[in-house]
Amino acid sequence: MNNSSSLNLERQLSVLKTVTSALTLEPNGFLTVVCKRLAQALGVAQSNFAQLSGDGSEFMIVAEYNSGTGSNVGRRITIDDIGRQLLLEHKPIAIADTGQLPEHLERIYKPFNVLATLIVPVVSGNVILGSFALDSFEPRTFEIEEIAFVEMIANLAAPFMAKTREIAQLSTELKRGKQIEERLTLSEAGAKAILDALPDTVYRLDARGQILDVRAPGADASWMVDKHLRDVYPASVVSLIEQTLKRVQERGKVGDLEYNLMYPTGERNLEARLAPIWSGGAVLIERDITDAKNAERDLKKSRAGYRDLVENVSGVVWEAELYSPDVAQFTFISPQSQSILGVASEKMLGSTRPWMAMVHPDDLKMVVSGFLRAAEQLTVVEGEYRIVRPDGQVRWIQDRAVGFIEPNRPRLVRGLIVDVTERKRAQILERGRNRVLEGIARGIKIDTLLEMILEMLTEQFPGLGAQISLLEEGHLSYVATRDVQSDLLECLDAAGGDPCSVAVRTGEAQYIENLGTDDRWSLEYRAALIQAGYKHCAALPVKTSSGVILGTITSYTRNEHWGHDLQTQQKAAADLAAIAIERHALIQKLEYQALHDSLTGLPNRVLYHDRLHQAIARADRNGSLVGVLFIDLNGFKAVNDGLGHAIGDGLLRDIGIQLQSFVRASDTVARLGGDEFCLILPDLTDIAPSENLRQEITQNLKINLGVGQQTLTVSASVGLAMYPRDGADADALYKHADSLMYREKIKRKSKLSKSSKATRE
Repeated sequence: MNNSSSLNLERQLSVLKTVTSALTLEPNGFLTVVCKRLAQALGVAQSNFAQLSGDGSEFMIVAEYNSGTGSNVGRRITIDDIGRQLLLEHKPIAIADTGQLPEHLERIYKPFNVLATLIVPVVSGNVILGSFALDSFEPRTFEIEEIAFVEMIANLAAPFMAKTREIAQLSTELKRGKQIEERLTLSEAGAKAILDALPDTVYRLDARGQILDVRAPGADASWMVDKHLRDVYPASVVSLIEQTLKRVQERGKVGDLEYNLMYPTGERNLEARLAPIWSGGAVLIERDITDAKNAERDLKKSRAGYRDLVENVSGVVWEAELYSPDVAQFTFISPQSQSILGVASEKMLGSTRPWMAMVHPDDLKMVVSGFLRAAEQLTVVEGEYRIVRPDGQVRWIQDRAVGFIEPNRPRLVRGLIVDVTERKRAQILERGRNRVLEGIARGIKIDTLLEMILEMLTEQFPGLGAQISLLEEGHLSYVATRDVQSDLLECLDAAGGDPCSVAVRTGEAQYIENLGTDDRWSLEYRAALIQAGYKHCAALPVKTSSGVILGTITSYTRNEHWGHDLQTQQKAAADLAAIAIERHALIQKLEYQALHDSLTGLPNRVLYHDRLHQAIARADRNGSLVGVLFIDLNGFKAVNDGLGHAIGDGLLRDIGIQLQSFVRASDTVARLGGDEFCLILPDLTDIAPSENLRQEITQNLKINLGVGQQTLTVSASVGLAMYPRDGADADALYKHADSLMYREKIKRKSKLSKSSKATRE
C-alpha cells in the first residue's frame, strides 16, 4: 500500500485528536465527525454509522460522510449474508474488491459504485449496537493496522450510538406524550368521540357506587346515568365491584377484577379496571374478553395438541443451532429417537457430532452439505440417507430440514426424521430384481448375475460379506463373492464342516449366532471367520419354486446385532438367485434344443451351417483347408420298415456315437435330418486327413441287425468336398459332397447287384 493511504502513527494521532475534541458534541454530531475524519484519513469516498433495529432484521444509517452523493441518513438496509456474518462473528469484515463477491452480493454494492469496503461492528459489552462502514470507489486492501485502528474508534463511538438509540426512543416517547396531551385538551365533543370509539364501556362512579356518566360502544347507555350499580348488575357482581371500589379508594391504586354477565346472546366474560379519581369516586372501564378467553383456551388446546402430535408422530422432530460450519448442537429431540435411532432423546441433546458418527460414511458429505444449505439459505432441504444404529442395525431415514432466523439466537435448523427402511429396501430389491432379469434377457453370464445380487444385498449393510455357492454333482463350489477374502474362501471350501453344507442337506437356513461358542461347526471354519473379524454367519438354501435345492447364499457380519432386516433381505436375495439360476438354465436348455437334434443330441442343420461358416472364415484368415463329408446310410429304410421306428431311432443314435469316435474334438458331427449326417473338418493343411477319414467311415461304419433268419446290414456312403477347392460357400460344398456321395451309393448298388448275380449262378 502506498504512503498516501497508509494510516501512519502521525495520522492516527491526528484522527484521535479530532475525535477527542468532538466528545462534547451531541451523539449524532460526534458520529458525523468520526465518519468524516476516518474517511479522510483512510482516503475513502464515504463512511457511515448504521444502527441495528430492535428485532435484528435491518440497519438504519444514523450518521455519514460522503463526497456529495446526497444524504442517506435514515435509510434502512435489510441485513444480507455479510450483515449476518458480522452479527454472528462480532469481527470486522474487509472486502478488497466487491466484484469478486457472489453475484447476489455484488448487486448490493454495484448501484453505489462501491468497489471496496470495511465494515466494523459497534459493540457495547457483548451486544452489537450497529456497524461502521468505510466505502471506496476503487479496489483497495485494508491493512491490519488500519482495521485495528478503525475498530478502536468504532468502540469509542459505541456510547454515542447507544445515546442515539436512547434519544430516538425518548423522542418517540415525547411524541407519544404530546399526542396524549393534545387528546386531553380536546374539546368535550372530541373527548366524547374518543370514548365512543373505544371498545370498552366506561363508567364514572361516585364513592357510593352511583353512576355519574357512562359511555358504551355502539349503544345508548344514558338510561344508566344516576342509577346505582345494584340497579344495573347482579348482586354478586355489585358486591365484587363495591369491595374493589373500597380497596381502590383506600389505597389510591388501580384495581382489576373479572366477572360474568348474562346477555340475550348468552353469557359473556368481562374484565374490568377501577381507577380512583383524586376528587373522589372512580372510573370503571369494562371490556368484553370472551373472545380473548376463548382464543386463549383454543391456543392452550392447540399447544397441547401440537405437543401430542410431536410426541405421537411416526418420526423424530428435532431442532439444532448452527454456530459455525463446524459447530452445531441439538436443542430439541422428540422421544421417538429411541425407537427409530436407537438412542434416547436426552442423550442426543448437545453437540451433533455423535449423530454425524451414526451417518453412513458414504452419505455423510451429502448430509452435512444439506444441513448447511438449509441453515444458510433458509430453505427446505430433503434427502434420504443411511444410519448405523448403536446396535448395528442399518436404517434408511428420510430427513426434511428447514432453516430459520430468530432474534438473539444463532441460525436454526428444524427437521423431521422418518424411518423409510422398508420402502427403501423394497425399492432396492425391486431395482436389483429388474437388473437381474434384464441381465438374463441380455444373456449375461450367471456368475455376473449372482454378483449383482450380492451387490444389492451388501450395499445395504456396511461390513457385510456374502457369497453364493452352487451345487454341482453333489459338491458345493462358490461362483460369486462380495467382500470375502480369497484366502478365507479357500479355507471355507476345504473345511467341509460348514453351515452351507448343512443348509443344502437339510433344506433349512443355518445361523451361527456366536462363532466363539457354537461348536456345531468345524474349528477350522470358525477360526477362519473369527480371524477375518466376523461375529455371525447365516447360510440359506437357494431353492427353486418346486423345492429343488440349487445351492446356498451365505452372509458374514461384523456387527453385534443380527437384525431381522438382514434375514429378510438375504431370503429375498436367495429367491432372486433361484430365479436367475432357473431362468438361465431354461434359456441354456432352449438354446441347446434350438441348435441340436432332439434324437441324437448332435448339432442340427442350423448349428452345422454356423460352424461351417466359422470354419470357412478361419480358413480364409489362416490359408487353411476345410473338409466337408456328407454321409447317407445304406439299408436304413429296410430297418425302419422291418423293425419299426423305435429300432430305427436307436440305430441313428448309435450311428451318431460311432461317427463321433472317428473325428477330432475340434471337428463337428451333425445330423441334417432322416439318415443324413455331415462332418466338418476345420483347420486342415492338406486333403489327406479328409480322404483317409472318408475311406475309414466307408469301410468301418457298419451295423448288422437280425430279423428272424435274416440279417439286415446298415452301412454308409460318403461324399467329400474340400474348401476352397470344391466350392466357395456352404451350399456349394454341400452340393459337391452330396453328388459324390450319390455316386458312391450308385457304385455300391452296382457292386452288390453283380455280387448277388454271381452268387445265384
